[in-house]
Amino acid sequence: MSLHSCQTGRTEQAPFNMGTGHSGIEKADLLTARGTGLGFIGPEFPWRLKGGKYLSDHWMSLLGLRLARLAVSEPSIARAKVWLKLSRLDLRVSNAILTGHCRFRNRLNKLGLIEDPSCRLCEEDTESMEHVMCECLAGDRVRMEELESNKLKLTELIKLSPTKLVSFTRKMELVDEI
Repeated sequence: MSLHSCQTGRTEQAPFNMGTGHSGIEKADLLTARGTGLGFIGPEFPWRLKGGKYLSDHWMSLLGLRLARLAVSEPSIARAKVWLKLSRLDLRVSNAILTGHCRFRNRLNKLGLIEDPSCRLCEEDTESMEHVMCECLAGDRVRMEELESNKLKLTELIKLSPTKLVSFTRKMELVDEI
């Protein structure tokens, strides 16, 4: 008799004779009952990497990526559904905001593209995503209207819906800067 192994993915000859008639069915039932008590046997869960490490652990262990890790600390189907409803432009803008990959002056300065990293809106601090979205005095009124607070912590900003983030950047006329 041939059996298909879920563990190896190969079809192999059974190391025993099942017999015929009722005795064969009874042996098959006994093996099935034993097998169901073993738990899941099959391909690894998709969030696991080779070596048994979870994808979320690997993600959190990567160097740098401070904003991206805050924004996407773990896989979320609910958040993915919200993001997939966005237009391509809104998706690009909200992703750029939450990962810090925007054309704000501190980033351009780090890349050696400009010399002065100070905020073009308030001219009081370094222009970063965190400064413009959370703290910039020039954005207090719009931030209050769109995000319901004139000052935000980064952890609060990350929890906001992507549509609110995009709406804020549009009203601040920052979409071209992203």
